[in-house]
Amino acid sequence: MTKAMAKLVAVWPLSSRSQTRASLLGWCASWVLGEAAPYAAATSIFSTAPPSKLEQARPTCGQASISPAAHSDQACQYIRESREIPFAKVPALAGWFGSDGMSTTGDDYEEMARALEASGHFRVLRKVQPKVSFHEPREGNAFVGIILDTETTGLDPRAAEVIELGMIKFEYGRDGTVYRTTGMFNQLRQPSTAIPEEVTRLTGISDQDVEGRAIATADVEEFVSDARIVIAHNAKFDRPICERHWPVFKDKNWACSLEQIPWRDEQLDAQKLGYILNQYGLYHTGHRASDDCHALLHLLASPLKVSGKPALAALLDNARRATIRLWAKDAPYEAKDTLKARGYRWSDGSDGSHRAWFIDVEEQIVTQEEIFLRQEIFASPAVRLPSQRLTAKDRFAGRSA
Repeated sequence: MTKAMAKLVAVWPLSSRSQTRASLLGWCASWVLGEAAPYAAATSIFSTAPPSKLEQARPTCGQASISPAAHSDQACQYIRESREIPFAKVPALAGWFGSDGMSTTGDDYEEMARALEASGHFRVLRKVQPKVSFHEPREGNAFVGIILDTETTGLDPRAAEVIELGMIKFEYGRDGTVYRTTGMFNQLRQPSTAIPEEVTRLTGISDQDVEGRAIATADVEEFVSDARIVIAHNAKFDRPICERHWPVFKDKNWACSLEQIPWRDEQLDAQKLGYILNQYGLYHTGHRASDDCHALLHLLASPLKVSGKPALAALLDNARRATIRLWAKDAPYEAKDTLKARGYRWSDGSDGSHRAWFIDVEEQIVTQEEIFLRQEIFASPAVRLPSQRLTAKDRFAGRSA
């Protein structure tokens, strides 16, 4: 939405339920949606204006005079083609809005957004803004966390290189309340090979941007030294690649907001960061490390939609629990569909672990899962089932324990 167009919606206060106000609002909405047909609503911008303004509102496009009511279609065509309101050429509008149409305040935009939402016909997405303070800290109850995101040369954490590392340091309470941010880290790094074109298209980071740049290990170690936990929205990817570049991450507790928050139980059908933000009425400029970090922290500080629990609290609950990774080693090939349907995943063994189907379960139900495997998959009560206990110290590491 351009500032000039948005100002049209704020001509009369929201308390006025005039036909003009409704027309302007409808026109604004149709512009936002980019729909062609509703542009006809612009007819009423002039034809239903207050009488005192109507005679003044004779816009001119170039030297041609346009009658407000009779030639509103021509005005619509002008607007449709230019995508801008010619304030300087419309004396009445210039008087109302200023000749540049740029005098709208942030409060005006928020007022317009709330009006659109109140109609029941529109959803408005607000851009995530970096935030320092979320809740007042409770004395003696603050821990330090790190939100982390990387931009890399590829999607294989065993081979890709980091080209950008972004981190936000924040304080939180044991109950999952986010207090405030206390530090920001964002640096570029030149990889050993050229950045693929598709990565540059996605992130905007070019070889020229990273030329001669390096991320000092000492800087990373200092920034994360007091962190109790590191959180990423795909820790399964970010942890292995960060450990390979900066070994300090091997000694940290990790949590994954993609896998360890029950988004589906909270009526969210997908788990991508951008989709979740949209469901909260937000959007962000994705695919840059610092932007993704700010967006994730905003979500973690928000209550979940069904339970009302802070998202960070749900994440910490799952991160603190030990789980058992149970391997269906040497399971019959024909059992693969049964295992997959039950939640098992395949490991190719490239991380030094077993080449087999596996599942992570909580400690209290591991015996139940072993019974299932012995009875339904192997048909043998004596089969040996390898297992591994996982905590936040080694979960998502992508390496054998």
